[in-house]
Amino acid sequence: MRWWNGVSWSDTYQRGREQSQPAPDYSAAAPSAARAPGLAVAPPAYTVAPPAYDPNSSYPASAMPPAPAPAPPLGFGAAIASVFRQYAGFVGVATRSEFWYFALFAILVRLALVIPDIAIASAYDLDSGPLMGLWTLGVLLPSLAVGVRRLRDAGYAWGWIFIGLLPIVGTIILTVMLASASRPPRPTAMF
Repeated sequence: MRWWNGVSWSDTYQRGREQSQPAPDYSAAAPSAARAPGLAVAPPAYTVAPPAYDPNSSYPASAMPPAPAPAPPLGFGAAIASVFRQYAGFVGVATRSEFWYFALFAILVRLALVIPDIAIASAYDLDSGPLMGLWTLGVLLPSLAVGVRRLRDAGYAWGWIFIGLLPIVGTIILTVMLASASRPPRPTAMF
């Protein structure tokens, strides 16, 4: 059996490590500690508690990790290419320009499909043409993925994307969240 000796892992495998290493003697570390009833050895007496992590304390600048540099804004074509490269990628972040250029692209393509869709629908006596539905299905997953990545970049949890399901107020709140500036994530579980 290998064990950790406080510095490195042991190189030998032994059976019954408890027999090969003596139990630590706590009485030498704390001679003034009283023994509790039923214990053969007194527990160690600590004079000072070990320091705990305090997020409000000030650390020297050298101890803090450097803040990541903000990503440069993407152009129209680069943003669309980036979204389609990460078609179903929900991991990472998306800049404001990446999100809003893709939203503009999706709306422009949808508007461009209106005329052929109406022509197809009228030619075949249909209520609506198939092109808008196919386009909506094609961009559903990348739209959700870039929305989740954009929320993460704005410092919100991914679950806030569901607030867009509320009819009017949810859409307004989600639009404001998606338009907000980049910032580090907030320490929340989901919302």
